[in-house]
Amino acid sequence: MNKSSKAAGVAWLVTALYYFYQYTLRSAPAVMMPQLSEAFGLSAMGVASLAGLFYWGYSPFSLVAGVLMDRVGPRRVVPLGAAVVGVWALLFASGQGELASLGRLLQGAGGVFALIGAVYIATKSFPASMAATLIGATQMFGMAGGSAGQFVVGPVIASGVPWRRFWVAMGVAGLVIGALLYALIPKAENADGGS
Repeated sequence: MNKSSKAAGVAWLVTALYYFYQYTLRSAPAVMMPQLSEAFGLSAMGVASLAGLFYWGYSPFSLVAGVLMDRVGPRRVVPLGAAVVGVWALLFASGQGELASLGRLLQGAGGVFALIGAVYIATKSFPASMAATLIGATQMFGMAGGSAGQFVVGPVIASGVPWRRFWVAMGVAGLVIGALLYALIPKAENADGGS
């Protein structure tokens, strides 16, 4: 394996970890419904609606992410997506309803760059014979993150960790992941917009 293949492999792995991370955040509100209901003064249905705003950002930005990836390459957009998730996780921790709603919406918008970025790296940096394996492995990271959002975060919150502390820690993690991605994703050689 040459140096550029190793670099691409590490970039793909960290992008897949970013998918794990954003999927954890996507599912985590389900295990802190009473805490969020009390903090925001919402019913269970209101908290579910708040949590569901993630998908209002995720869905339309799926198209945006694909276009940006093709135009400017993953190094310019994938780290930014992770940083957006991190920043808005921090603002979700504020406990202010409007910021939390916007935070969930933009966590979805930033989170979409994880799967699309990992798939882009897998298909552009590796032989076609490896693409399905890497894409499947990426999906595994996401599903593991969704599971962690339930089966790891639930006991953490039940043990007394305040929900705000969880979101602050996850916000910082998003910023760290964004910085790592920027350092590790190679510059695009032939993206239309150049890098």
